[in-house]
Amino acid sequence: MHELDETDIQILHLLIEDARRPYREIAEQVDLSAPAVSDRIDRLRELGIIRQFTIHLDRDAIANATSYLLELTPAPAQVTTISDALGELDEVEDLFQLGDGRIVVHAHLPSADAISWLDAAIDLDLLVEVSIQEIVTHHEYLGIPPVGFDLSCVVCGNDVDTDGEMARFGDEIKAFCCESCLGRYEAQYESLADGV
Repeated sequence: MHELDETDIQILHLLIEDARRPYREIAEQVDLSAPAVSDRIDRLRELGIIRQFTIHLDRDAIANATSYLLELTPAPAQVTTISDALGELDEVEDLFQLGDGRIVVHAHLPSADAISWLDAAIDLDLLVEVSIQEIVTHHEYLGIPPVGFDLSCVVCGNDVDTDGEMARFGDEIKAFCCESCLGRYEAQYESLADGV
């Protein structure tokens, strides 16, 4: 496993500024060849640091919509059902499932009646509590944290060094500081997959 270096961080900064930037242009700025830049970007994708290349749209301008932040507290047995149902809707830009079972949704809705939209999307009887707020301003900051990109173990939070383990779970690659943490995560992942 390779640790990230200053060149990786420079490449990430350049891609944050413009994800369509040609590898040739990135190579000139980081003093590498275009194939070497391509290899580094492939490795960053394999590590899960770069998840996808995409565009960011102003959905409110396209759909003449209003942005809302919805905080939902579903009945415990309904968290996954509600999260999955909302995640499939075009109006939803971001969806966060929190550790305590709450779901936070950033949605762009064409009308001022967000509760009617929510009622059409899911069964409101499955919710314990609902909070809906119109978003007045929204700023997205796409920077790299100043502490750098040290990989942390997803189980214990320790730094992952060259003796660490990497493993794929579903579509994601996870980092582990040791074989023991990998084993604990695998056991938990398998029990959740089995519905326990």
